[in-house]
Amino acid sequence: MSGSEVDVLLDGLRQQGWESYVFGPRDDPSAVGMAHRWQTCADVLVLHAEDEATAYRMPLCPNADLFAPEIVSWHYHAPAEWTIRAVLS
Repeated sequence: MSGSEVDVLLDGLRQQGWESYVFGPRDDPSAVGMAHRWQTCADVLVLHAEDEATAYRMPLCPNADLFAPEIVSWHYHAPAEWTIRAVLS
């Protein structure tokens, strides 16, 4: 897997309206998060490195923290490319 494949997949998420979040300095983040809010839930993606990413679906309760969910209904953890592909499917 090359970084360019991950970049293409991330562009697909951005084109679908996913919000982007950066954790840490923009030029050297510790993680990058993305979220897509539906009416009652949110799909969240957290990229730690090309070989480590997590995705989950969580309910959108009042005061819910997208990156510290109390409950999730779906979860996936794998290298970035496969995690993004799981979110897109």
